[in-house]
Amino acid sequence: MMKKLLLLITFFATSITFGQTLTNAVVPATAELGETITISFDFTTDGVKEANKAYITLYQGTPGVTDPAPAWTYGKQPLIEPNATSGTVTVTNFTIPTTVDDTLDWFIRVTYTHSDGSWFGTPFEQVIDLTPAPVADSIAFDPANPSYSADTSLTINFIYTSDTEIPAGGIRITYWTTIDVPSFCDQWRGTAVTSETLPAGENLSGSITIGNFNSAITNEGTTGGTIMTTDEINANQVNSGEADYPGAGSIHYWQFRILDADTSDDYSITQILTPAVITANTASVEDEALSHIKVYPNPTADKIYISDLTNINTITVSNILGKQVLSVKAQKSIDISNLSKGVYFLQTDNGLRRKIIKN
Repeated sequence: MMKKLLLLITFFATSITFGQTLTNAVVPATAELGETITISFDFTTDGVKEANKAYITLYQGTPGVTDPAPAWTYGKQPLIEPNATSGTVTVTNFTIPTTVDDTLDWFIRVTYTHSDGSWFGTPFEQVIDLTPAPVADSIAFDPANPSYSADTSLTINFIYTSDTEIPAGGIRITYWTTIDVPSFCDQWRGTAVTSETLPAGENLSGSITIGNFNSAITNEGTTGGTIMTTDEINANQVNSGEADYPGAGSIHYWQFRILDADTSDDYSITQILTPAVITANTASVEDEALSHIKVYPNPTADKIYISDLTNINTITVSNILGKQVLSVKAQKSIDISNLSKGVYFLQTDNGLRRKIIKN
């Protein structure tokens, strides 16, 4: 992953104190958290004293402001060897801490001391804009949040990228499902482990196909079955698996993550939530009886209407994670204007289920 180029601003600020100078300070105007930057400056003493140590420090605060006083955060104190009355100091290993708050104000302070312990006069100070570090690894799915019937299949393409080399066996693609609840059931559906080294900056791409569910998923979760899955990875998979599904439900939420194959506890590196929502398969007699009911307009930005409330007492709306976000008594219009944009599922206590889109 390419790091962004830093804009270096060279300041020809000259501070003179009794014949001493600190000039040509070069400090980056911006840096990422965790990034190692280079800082340099020229110095000249009064010709008698010799400089022996540089002080380069990261402070939280504003240059020249003493109330509140700047807070010391991190610093380097390289020795000037041999001690000298003039020269250039260059520090190439000044690393911005990853734990600092990049939304606050920061500046770099540069100064030096003499061999007799005295300090150079006024230090040089420069504001530095800190930005979040890029994600070390990332994964993208296409389609992002599809919804499809259980009697069809869905192929999800993915691309995984890392800015460091991943050894053979270092990536495991694992996917699982949750059933009508927001929590994980940890019923693994399939895995694939890479068997070739993935060079830094190169993509690992492939696809995962969730097959035909047939009768494995039925209304109200009364029937079990086998969920068939296949997977393909272009870095030569060494194993994959299929799992029997212990229960069934009307809506299933597939989730994906990248796992560290070297750990026994499957420590998650990257987690991707619900790229797919699988709805019930072949319509039941109950579904046919409710097929005349219209839920409209869809998509909508505010209210959604139900054309027939016969035998309906309660109406709930859940997000794609299965979390209930709205519950009301039976009424023909439901206000969803306060919900965030996205895909939701409307369900009634008489078995009606509809996907709705809030825009």
